[in-house]
Amino acid sequence: EMVEELPDAEVLNGAKHTLELLPDEKDAVDDTM
Repeated sequence: EMVEELPDAEVLNGAKHTLELLPDEKDAVDDTM
């Protein structure tokens, strides 16, 4: 939800960082992208 308010660069950066820290969130990130 908050991701939609961020620029694409921030979204991609946050997504990569999230995947590295929380692999379980991968499905949620993939669904968003």
